[in-house]
Amino acid sequence: MEGRVNQSLDPAVKQQLIRHDNGWRGLNNPWMAEGEDAEEFQYINLLVNPERYTGYKGEHAHRIWSAIYNQSCFTDGVSCSEERVFYRLISGMHASISCHLAADYLLDEQQGIWGPNLEEFKQRLGTPEVRDRVQNLYFAYLFVLRAAMKAAPLLTSYEYDTGLQEEDAQTRQLLTQLLANPAIVEACPMPFDEGRLWKGDNAAELKAQLQATFQNITRIMDCVGCEKCKLWGKLQTLGIATALKILFSARDCTGTLPASAALPFGEELELERNEVIALIN
Repeated sequence: MEGRVNQSLDPAVKQQLIRHDNGWRGLNNPWMAEGEDAEEFQYINLLVNPERYTGYKGEHAHRIWSAIYNQSCFTDGVSCSEERVFYRLISGMHASISCHLAADYLLDEQQGIWGPNLEEFKQRLGTPEVRDRVQNLYFAYLFVLRAAMKAAPLLTSYEYDTGLQEEDAQTRQLLTQLLANPAIVEACPMPFDEGRLWKGDNAAELKAQLQATFQNITRIMDCVGCEKCKLWGKLQTLGIATALKILFSARDCTGTLPASAALPFGEELELERNEVIALIN
């Protein structure tokens, strides 16, 4: 039905993107699985490939989510704050995907009519029995918002250049407005407090375990049998991985802090292009 990705791209934009070929791969992230060296990449216009219902469902889709939720850190019981955070992020991502599918649903295949499907939304997220999914969706939103706010000095300093000057200028303006929005700053001065995590004696071991688990989840997303579902699934996992990288990195997001025990060389955090795209989307 809608599972195929539209790979068309304006030739002028494509040439401009190729000119900025460095930094697109997004592999410099400890929470993401490394790809093969010979792996090929394509530029995809997300605007012509919106996240919506594709008809991908049934046993195969169920097996994908079962494999994700059957990771050992979930099946052995969520026993600490870090594992609870991790579980809520995955559940929140799942709820986000469900929201997008219900919001843009193929209501009449014969006439090609798309629109919100309230019954689908109620089944997935709209009953008291599944209110934890909505709570986890809000949690994931606040987690990513905290990461974006923490990385604001980086995000506002980057060059957003696709060759379309008006759109690039609008992108920079919208990003600045988002990160400096007084309403957001006032309502969520600290959307998520990452400083309370990784404090136990086994913090390093637990962090490595959860990183390995998240890397495995990104590999599971590669098994999705629908191109567009895989595209958005990988984008959302990279967005969460980028938030995790920002919040739990020992590197500074501002470049203004002096060397310290935590930052012995005053190293700055670096984000690659695809990480920025995934984080904001």
